[in-house]
Amino acid sequence: MLHQRLLSIVALVALLGAVACGDDSARHPTGDANNNDNNWNSGHSTDPNDPNYYSTDPNDPNNPNYNNNNPINPIDTNNPNNPNNPIDTNNPNIPIDTNNPNIPIDTNNPNTPELPPIPDDWTFIPDNYTPTYPGADNYDFIPETALACDSKTDAGALSVEGMAVWRDDAAGAYSMIFDDMCGYAVRQLPIVGRGELNRHNIMGSPGIIVSECIKGEGGSTWDDVLSMIQDGHEMSNHSMNHEKVEGAAVEVEAVQSKQYTDQIFAMADEWQKELFFFVYPYDYFPADGIAGVQRAGHIGSRAGNRDPFNGSDNPPINGNEATGDMTITFDVWPRTYSKYARYYEADVLWNHVYNAIERNGWAVREFHSVVHDKDYNDETQFHGFGPIKASDFNVHLNELVDAWKKNKVWTSTPGRILKYRQSRTKCTASASGSTLTYNCSGLDNKLAGEASIIVKTGSDVPGLEAMQQGKPVSVRKLGASRFAVTGHVLNGPIEISGCNTASVGVDAGDVRIKPTPAASVCDIQTVVGTGSDGRMDDMERDPGIEFQALPNPRQGDGRDGSWSSYPGSALLEHIQDGSNGGVVHFKHDTSAQVYGGVSLAFLGGNGAGSCYDASAYQGIQFDIKGTVVDNTEWLATKNVYFLSLVSAKTQTSAYGGDVDCAVGHYSFELTIPSSTSYSTVKVPWSSFVASSYVDENCSIPGFTHPSPSLDTVKKTLQAIDWGCTNKASTCDIYLDNIRLY
Repeated sequence: MLHQRLLSIVALVALLGAVACGDDSARHPTGDANNNDNNWNSGHSTDPNDPNYYSTDPNDPNNPNYNNNNPINPIDTNNPNNPNNPIDTNNPNIPIDTNNPNIPIDTNNPNTPELPPIPDDWTFIPDNYTPTYPGADNYDFIPETALACDSKTDAGALSVEGMAVWRDDAAGAYSMIFDDMCGYAVRQLPIVGRGELNRHNIMGSPGIIVSECIKGEGGSTWDDVLSMIQDGHEMSNHSMNHEKVEGAAVEVEAVQSKQYTDQIFAMADEWQKELFFFVYPYDYFPADGIAGVQRAGHIGSRAGNRDPFNGSDNPPINGNEATGDMTITFDVWPRTYSKYARYYEADVLWNHVYNAIERNGWAVREFHSVVHDKDYNDETQFHGFGPIKASDFNVHLNELVDAWKKNKVWTSTPGRILKYRQSRTKCTASASGSTLTYNCSGLDNKLAGEASIIVKTGSDVPGLEAMQQGKPVSVRKLGASRFAVTGHVLNGPIEISGCNTASVGVDAGDVRIKPTPAASVCDIQTVVGTGSDGRMDDMERDPGIEFQALPNPRQGDGRDGSWSSYPGSALLEHIQDGSNGGVVHFKHDTSAQVYGGVSLAFLGGNGAGSCYDASAYQGIQFDIKGTVVDNTEWLATKNVYFLSLVSAKTQTSAYGGDVDCAVGHYSFELTIPSSTSYSTVKVPWSSFVASSYVDENCSIPGFTHPSPSLDTVKKTLQAIDWGCTNKASTCDIYLDNIRLY
């Protein structure tokens, strides 16, 4: 029974894998902390307040350690005494590191990168973007709202209704972050992405890789960065060298990257004087990384654990209160990495926005590049991880403009929204005559920003003029005699005048309705194999083709899936190994007692949200060598690993499958014959054993936890997984020549 129970566990690879991004490619997209907190006792309650969320059952197959590309993320925000918690300036019980984040870069430190002097000038690069896709003229933009008045009138007595939860009293907020700025793979971002954002008058936040901006070899330089800032966009910090932010690397990747970039920004003297927000390479954010990011002086970071969330009743939406700034949760484009993998691709982006509207919350979207439609399917072009076509981006931006005009969504950048939350919750406002005044208490000046005051006027005038420090600030008419006035909470009083010219108002009507999920991910994407070409990956790559490039150039018979691994702290690399040539190497230090493994998807980055019918084949074959030392009594000295079939019919909907309650994946126990030479392993489908697990924490009416037939599994495959248990002290695996036969 113990044997069968363990099989039930190790076969549970959840496939919402790592968010890939790189300095000039999607090099090795490991570490999606969003899907895995790597607490080996965790259950899968979708309610983070559920006392069963931290399950004590080690046999729980919904254990999030089975998610691909997930790091150790021991943050426990419910326990202020947990030493693994990152610094939280909002929690008085957690001591704040008083180290000065503005200390100069230590040139005597051998870990300090050789950085060039700060330039003393820069050149603005005009936005010369011209869209080339059909229908490009069908676009809309957000109008300016900070306007002076040419014809004034008496507005009557002013009164303050209160502070708006979101700017202009919108129902929700939304941010778009674009990873890898200055990297070669996103070389069209400062052209196509910038151009589309600008023509819609929407602000985005590119995440810069500092060393790539310095080198300028990816097609973008500091001139591109500063030009986008002058447009109004906000840069986020995506590290110095795009390395994992942990251990000794924290100082360079998080601290020195900000110190150096802040000096560049100070030289340029544009509106953004420093980096506010940090986005972690590979979305891997261990506790020491988060603490270092905060110590460096960032006011927030994209580090929210997405495990408790799904794309339906519990989406990854942040609240509107000023809490958890260092652990902001998010969703990822494209669909295969999204919590909305159960939805059609055309619905994924809007669904996330709608959920923010519905919950009065803040949705954060991770993008990478935006590319010309004509280049999107050009195999001679490389655009890295999950680019979005300009035409699809235009559709998304038009929906955001429509939602802004109907006052449903405020789309802005992470730094601005973090400062808004802090300012709105720590400030009130009062009116005296024609003057509005902010009254703040306990607000750190570093966290201060704009906040909207809801104002009522004695007369229903068409508009208002609002002047702060001699300049107009934003006014929006919300209804009869009701306005939203938005100024900076530290910039002094706001003088109000009635205006005969109408302020920008709120359009009537509804936004696009909320999308509905597909009945099955197989309805969205199914590829039926013919059995003619079993190649999955021989690990050979042409020069310039990256290990985890999408589509995988070495797959056959309609497959295009790539590699992923878990947890995020594990090593996943493509190496040359003697006569075998290219191989994949996975190594996991399991001292933290978390499950580890490597997966090869049939379709997409990790197989989530798709189905591959492999019933025309008889099984899987591969070459393997390595060492697995497992301290489980009956596995000791056996060099055992577990091969699993991840299927849409055994994968939960939270991770890109169809199942409401976990049922466990089909698996097979295998022994690695040698640690020094490769052996060819051939496993027929008939060798895989169904899981007998019953998820006692899942009580959906009518769900009886059935294990699907092997025939059903073969027709709905998402990935093959090679995994080790959480008792393995060593998990060191080399793979080559993976194929179906």
